[in-house]
Amino acid sequence: RCDRYICPECMRDAAVGHQCVDCVAQGNRAVRQPRTVLGARTPRTATPVVTYTLIGVCALVYLAEAATTKVVWDFMMVGRNIGHSGQLIGVAEGEWYRLVTSMFLHQRPTSSWGIGHILVNMWALWALGPALEQLLGRWRFLALYLLSGLGGSVLLYLNAPADGAVGASGAIFGLF
Repeated sequence: RCDRYICPECMRDAAVGHQCVDCVAQGNRAVRQPRTVLGARTPRTATPVVTYTLIGVCALVYLAEAATTKVVWDFMMVGRNIGHSGQLIGVAEGEWYRLVTSMFLHQRPTSSWGIGHILVNMWALWALGPALEQLLGRWRFLALYLLSGLGGSVLLYLNAPADGAVGASGAIFGLF
């Protein structure tokens, strides 16, 4: 019970009378915040920030791909192969960034899959991402996405190092 005088207008109605606003705030500080089943904090807003950011980054990279072929050839996942300039390229040649950058690239609009490749991947991310992000939390969701994409790139490197690959499919498969 509060021992200081507080004007009646500053009191909060309660089931057992009135309570001091400061005392209620102090009591709320000791209450544990709710968590999901997997330990993530329950977000105040259910906006899937990481999901929307990943979709936005993939869309921006796709626009860059549509403008020039250089983006795809410089950043796609290749274990080891001969590039357009005739020199060796790929992860085996020290281009480790290809393990990560490939998960944001997609097939160019002029290829066989065309725009369908990015549309299917981004639809899958949009359908699965928000619920999984809320369950895991933003950082765990981002970590799962990046580690799944990295795992897909490593698998390609081990099984078919001369082949090239692009797409968020490995990362999205890991989310599923």
